[in-house]
Amino acid sequence: MGFIKSLTSERFRTTFLVFYVLSSLLPILILMYVITQYVRPHLTPNQVDALMDPVTYGLVIMLVMPIFGLVLMTWWIKSLESLTNEIKTKSAEVLSERVEITENNEIFTLKRHMDGLFGELKGKISQIDRYSKELDESKKKITELAVTDELTTLYNRRHFDKTLFEQVQKAEKGKYNLALVMLDVDGFKKYNQSYGHPAGDELLRSLGLLLQDYLRKIGLPFRYGGDEFGVILPRKNVEEAAALAHKLVEAASHISIKGTKGDSEKLSLSCGVVSYDGNFSGLFAEADRCLQEAASSGRGSVVLLTPKNPAG
Repeated sequence: MGFIKSLTSERFRTTFLVFYVLSSLLPILILMYVITQYVRPHLTPNQVDALMDPVTYGLVIMLVMPIFGLVLMTWWIKSLESLTNEIKTKSAEVLSERVEITENNEIFTLKRHMDGLFGELKGKISQIDRYSKELDESKKKITELAVTDELTTLYNRRHFDKTLFEQVQKAEKGKYNLALVMLDVDGFKKYNQSYGHPAGDELLRSLGLLLQDYLRKIGLPFRYGGDEFGVILPRKNVEEAAALAHKLVEAASHISIKGTKGDSEKLSLSCGVVSYDGNFSGLFAEADRCLQEAASSGRGSVVLLTPKNPAG
């Protein structure tokens, strides 16, 4: 595009004006020459007088149109110059790299700046997409942290309440069983007093890992608070849940903890087991009552609440 010079340069304007004037006046001059040399000699004076007004008006019209076009062209060139300067100024504020222009041509300049702006826009869109993905990942992590117990990595009480309600709704809709097991560590308060909270935290962490591994694809384990844990068991009746609770007690007994005399003891759990019988508000209360009864009955006890209408 090097052969096309700046549309707003003085040289271009002069060249354009000369060509425009010549292209506008040349037909008029040729027409006047033809009339004076070839038409007028064959006309009478009356005919010449009759043709003067139409010819004059025609010539005026032929001159007015080029003049009007010249005005429009001048306005267009000035508008193009203003637009080019405005794009240069605004794009310089946006583009991360300066656009080098080697051609003195507005069309070329506009194209280079538009290409630069398009490239910058693509880069910003890619950057926004990357930030959006990072934001989604951060949001996901924050959501997980909000419902996860930091010590045991199990879901916390907030998520327990939400999940229990959702599972009850699913059980009612699907007309299948739902059981709840509440469990805690026997003698945990005394253990904490004897060996300190770090040892107690390690015990709870070990129990959390046990629940995660043992209940994988079977149930949903939660840390309810302190040394108390909850397990939601979809599609399990109270007898199946009680059998699972006994297995958990047995599995937990293989975890060794510090003994009161420097030796090692076995971890012991107490469990309360209930099944959903249509009374959501009393489900947790009944499970907690069974847990308290189990804790009072001795180490490693499992107490279950038999459904009021087993046949139903």
